[in-house]
Amino acid sequence: MFDSNTEQTFNRTHVTMGFGVWGYKGMFFQGSFGKLCRLSMHVDVNRAEGHTPIIEGDLSSLEKYLKHEYWNYYETDCRGGANWRARQKFKDNALTKGEAPSQYLVRLPEGYDRQIINNIEWLAYYIGPEGRAGYRHSYYWAYPLSDEYYLTIGFRMSFEVGDPKELRRERMLEDAQRIMSMVELRKD
Repeated sequence: MFDSNTEQTFNRTHVTMGFGVWGYKGMFFQGSFGKLCRLSMHVDVNRAEGHTPIIEGDLSSLEKYLKHEYWNYYETDCRGGANWRARQKFKDNALTKGEAPSQYLVRLPEGYDRQIINNIEWLAYYIGPEGRAGYRHSYYWAYPLSDEYYLTIGFRMSFEVGDPKELRRERMLEDAQRIMSMVELRKD
């Protein structure tokens, strides 16, 4: 069943099991009829690549896997990583002295936190901004389901008007955490 319904998003082969979207509006004259930003939730079952083994229920193995996967995807030329491409684009730029401006680079997770939600320990991490400068920030909660698959519940925040304001991002993160507090993971 997994193979017949897979999608490819960035570096992940997955099946989306659930999706939700919420719009945040301001005054009518702000942006597109007041639309300021958007929060979307994606519940995905992901296939693990063979480069780093994961173990069912073991967050340390999943963390090691994700660090390796994100580094390969964003930082190396083997997959044409976004950060690698940005650095190549600016390497001969005299104005930036060969350095890619930070707004062109995707910030990989600086840390992976463990959070207990309804008696299950999850791996929580942040990636951002993705795409163009400041366009999308993503917060993830992940759990290794088996040696081949892991679950992610991701919240993507996109900003429609101007620079992403830190207060908007904090508000959406609070809403994402409130939603996550209601998530229960059971094996039947």
